[in-house]
Amino acid sequence: MQRQLDAMEADQRPWLRVITQIREPISITEWSGTKSITVPLRFNIENFGKSPAVNVRAYTTITRYLGVEHRKALAGLQRDTCEKGSAESDQDPIGGIPLFPSKTDKIEITPSILGDGIFRDAKPVMLAVYGCIDYTYSATKHGQTGFRFLLGRREGVYFSGFNFVEGQSVQYDSPIPDDLLKEGFPKNPPKVAKIPLDELIFRPEDSGNYAK
Repeated sequence: MQRQLDAMEADQRPWLRVITQIREPISITEWSGTKSITVPLRFNIENFGKSPAVNVRAYTTITRYLGVEHRKALAGLQRDTCEKGSAESDQDPIGGIPLFPSKTDKIEITPSILGDGIFRDAKPVMLAVYGCIDYTYSATKHGQTGFRFLLGRREGVYFSGFNFVEGQSVQYDSPIPDDLLKEGFPKNPPKVAKIPLDELIFRPEDSGNYAK
């Protein structure tokens, strides 16, 4: 009986297909002694299930990718990101978007990785981008579509990492008030370098891409 009920629920629930893309050039930024990489992401989402998905949200983390030996650790990090996302969603049940059967929508976010010594030596930095699209159905149940990608730079036919690139100063929109400067706000504006999309490789990792 329980198996029959589970099968009926699986047949009637929402299921979300997600296509993950980088929507514009990524940025390497240096500001006040801290270096960071910013990755503008777009999630194209389709509900091919039979009921609405509500409170649909994207949760993403970016870390250094340390090779295939890092894969097991990435599984735990991705799980932590998505579990924290589910808990956050429960605290704000109307904060995400709804998605009805056979409909599509998109979510755009711009996560960053900063500090953490991402350019602590001359070695190129390869990145892991992971997380999930979290949603609810049947009032309190959660569904998730997970994603895990590797992000690097194209070097001919090879997949390489990012070296630090010193960018151009991006001037502040208006002068910084003296009181903020006294509190430690950086006097010098950030330097930003853009890495064009055609120089990037953004590919799914061998695991971490799931629907549940």
